[in-house]
Amino acid sequence: KSDFISRVSHELKTPLASIRAASDVIAQAKIGAVNRKQEKMLQIITEETGNLVALIEDLLDMSEIESGRISLKFQKCSLCEAARASLDHFRGRFHQKQVALLDSLPAACPQIHADPKRIRQVFDNLLSNALKFTPAGGRVELKVKVEEPGDHTGGRRMLRASVIDTGVAYEDYGQYKRA
Repeated sequence: KSDFISRVSHELKTPLASIRAASDVIAQAKIGAVNRKQEKMLQIITEETGNLVALIEDLLDMSEIESGRISLKFQKCSLCEAARASLDHFRGRFHQKQVALLDSLPAACPQIHADPKRIRQVFDNLLSNALKFTPAGGRVELKVKVEEPGDHTGGRRMLRASVIDTGVAYEDYGQYKRA
């Protein structure tokens, strides 16, 4: 199964790279002038090929997790930096769908010991899901909160991250999926 996923992923990435390269050539007006509508369409192609590549990467990650071969690269990093990078990545898509993207991040965010790539991936997945199930006019908020030492934190300072949206509730998902 893992070998199959790996091969399929490779076969999908190759044409996506060609599509992205061709759209870049067109966008740079190397083969002729590009009007505003074409520019907008090229932007969509670029974003969506990026989304497909990300989905393929997620599929490969799931395969690695299932096989027990996933490797984490722990280092000091900032949870807030990962959150900001994810917010910046998704801002255009939220704007396009007319969903408000809000954040509540502390000005001073303590460093954590984690794999920054995987932390970013978690935020990307949460924002992607929130966007998918939040209708136009809705809102999504990514929060990071520093919790001071106390009984509820086991006496340690902790960071709590959450994504809150006005999308479809989990209980309603089955009905939403059928609609």
